[in-house]
Amino acid sequence: MFHTAAEAGRYSELAELAQSQLAVARELEAGSMEQIALIQLGCALRELGCFEEAAARFEEAAALAHDDTMVQAMAHGHLGTMLARTGHPARGAALVAENVQAERLRGPSRRLSIWLITYADCLALTGDVAAAEQSLDEAEQLALSLEDRNVLLDLAETRAAIALRADDVDRAERILDDSTASYGPSAPEPEPTDGELRIRADLLLARGRATEAAPLLERALRRHRREGVRLEVAHDLVRLAVVYAALGEQDRAQQQHSELVTLLRDLGIGVADLRLPPVVAAHTP
Repeated sequence: MFHTAAEAGRYSELAELAQSQLAVARELEAGSMEQIALIQLGCALRELGCFEEAAARFEEAAALAHDDTMVQAMAHGHLGTMLARTGHPARGAALVAENVQAERLRGPSRRLSIWLITYADCLALTGDVAAAEQSLDEAEQLALSLEDRNVLLDLAETRAAIALRADDVDRAERILDDSTASYGPSAPEPEPTDGELRIRADLLLARGRATEAAPLLERALRRHRREGVRLEVAHDLVRLAVVYAALGEQDRAQQQHSELVTLLRDLGIGVADLRLPPVVAAHTP
């Protein structure tokens, strides 16, 4: 149930599901299941923006799994993902690398391809774009062999986001367009992911089309508010502040910025920790 809710983006349900699993595992004195439940609870808390509590659950799981290197690596990988996205990319990348190596020992799998994409994003946040691209290439070959279209789309979004952070707007747009075109003319158009909405908005802003970017970001913001994923809300707010300023709607821009400042204070991070692409960062107060 936890994984099904996570795959569907129903993040608001995750903490309760993980707590239930943890309670059952402890009642049964099932150590391995307790460790997994702690990792899942950490993931749920991370998505809700409770970073200190999430880190504590990951570290507790790793400590309990002292004789299970695979579970330790998994706990470290999820902790690393959080650290990388909250201002500590070097520390985060090192922990995610540990889990990637553990997944390689398991053999080729969808899970390995996903962790390779996560590792690439962490590496790019450290500035090592070449290594990030190598990790994405490995993930792509694996995803192609598995014929996993969803992973390939996630990979394309990560490539496009990395290109945007490098201020290569043309490449980012080309990558995203090629990935969505892969569905073919007869296939139904899929619901855009959160990542695609954000990248499309950034591309529109870079092209001077802020009017078109605004509804995409408002759509993402409504979704993220509903699910309570506060770090994603912060990403939406900072972009909306820039978009409304570009449209000359200073009151609305200030409203978004004021909410952003309060939210970042609550999360314990700064705007620099968001690692925004230049098209956004250049216009962020």
